[in-house]
Amino acid sequence: MNVLLLQPPQIQGSPQGVSSFSLGLAYIAATLREEGAQVSLLDCYSEKTKQSVALGEGLYRIGLSDEEITEKVKEIKPDIVGISLGFSKQFHAAVGLASLVRSVDKSVPVVAGGAHVSAAPESLNDSDFDYLVSGEGERAFSKLVRAISSGLTGDPKVAGIFYRDQQSVFSLSACQEVITDLDSLPLPAYDLLPLQKAWSGRVPYANIIATRGCPYSCNFCSIHSVMSRRLRRRSIASVISEIELLVQTYGVKEIFFEDDNVTAKIDWAKELFMKIADKKMDIEIGVRNGIRADRVDKELLELMRRAGCTRVCFAPESGSQDTLDNIVNKCMDLENVKSAVMLAKSAGLNVTCFFVIGFPGETKADIQKTIDFAKLLRKIGCDSVDINCATPYPGTALYAQCIQEGYIDNNVDYARFHTHESIISTKEFTSEEVMQLRKEAMESLVEGNSEKVLRVAGNLVRQPALMAKRKVRGFYYSHIRHSA
Repeated sequence: MNVLLLQPPQIQGSPQGVSSFSLGLAYIAATLREEGAQVSLLDCYSEKTKQSVALGEGLYRIGLSDEEITEKVKEIKPDIVGISLGFSKQFHAAVGLASLVRSVDKSVPVVAGGAHVSAAPESLNDSDFDYLVSGEGERAFSKLVRAISSGLTGDPKVAGIFYRDQQSVFSLSACQEVITDLDSLPLPAYDLLPLQKAWSGRVPYANIIATRGCPYSCNFCSIHSVMSRRLRRRSIASVISEIELLVQTYGVKEIFFEDDNVTAKIDWAKELFMKIADKKMDIEIGVRNGIRADRVDKELLELMRRAGCTRVCFAPESGSQDTLDNIVNKCMDLENVKSAVMLAKSAGLNVTCFFVIGFPGETKADIQKTIDFAKLLRKIGCDSVDINCATPYPGTALYAQCIQEGYIDNNVDYARFHTHESIISTKEFTSEEVMQLRKEAMESLVEGNSEKVLRVAGNLVRQPALMAKRKVRGFYYSHIRHSA
């Protein structure tokens, strides 16, 4: 079976593309290879991040053109195509890509998977997709490929797959069980990723994931729709093996953990970072999605620093304890946040904190508490703060609330689902007011940062040897949050 996996071009509000890393597709590719399939992976975004086309209304398409993608599909001649739809804002690009594949060969089954698919399968009823994958994709998609290859696409249906019913509406066959033994999965097919293009102009890096699942119930997050609420961990030996492969085979210098809860079990995390430190691999470690402020202690943070971590990210979300307890459902004591920031600074780590404003039920006074708390954290040592607008991603309690109370409608354009743009207006505030509050807060919070950045940059320019060693790593550290 010849399988083509596609990462869609990116539709975004800037003509400047950044590097991407299709870790999910690489996992699926490796699993398919184990099943004996021939696999190609085309990251339509990373292949040409400097190629942009204006779409109007401030949006740009970044990546390969339709003509270039068409030629690749014709060249590969796949028997089945899988398309990643991990973020709701990729909706139009993924749907368009499915139609493009269909125009090349109407007989090729086209499958979608990812967080948006799991959270809002009904949004794809009018698309050219034939099947949808719910939840973790490795096992379910492999079984679907096997079924299609054998001509067994009817009953019994594959668990975890949405099939079209007689009205052409997607219907889930049966829920699949979560993958409990993560070590049973092969390591991602890194050789299929366009790593050199993703690394253009920056230090070689890789994203990895050591744990899956989140037991918490924050109202703005939909990760449970893919990874479930059951927390699962790989063996530390497996994680170390993957890091060594990336360093020794691909020359990777930075490792970013994409886990939602990599420090959830503190003793396990301590052992992990101790083993990384003991290996002395001369790498930098990052935790892009952040770690909970109440799931760290002094010893863990010091071990992370020893392992090569230079920055940690905490996500208080709000500076109002009432908002956290009664709106966001974060289950986080703000006193723990202050303690964690100070502990991280004492361990020699830079600290970034994430906040969100504009939740239904919040008042402007609550939003001001968040801004004031962010400023307090800056005073006690927090190096940078990122304030975003509440975004009602499909599959979240926030989305359901916004639909039910009329803050958004079912026809909302997924292209507007961006954390820097508010689409929620309530009786307490308008979306425009939230964006203005965010703008003013960010301007006040970054005061002083500019001088620091320029001072460090000046030192690097004046010391070429230091520049070669550092590659200005800190300046492109990305604060990417995992959501639908």
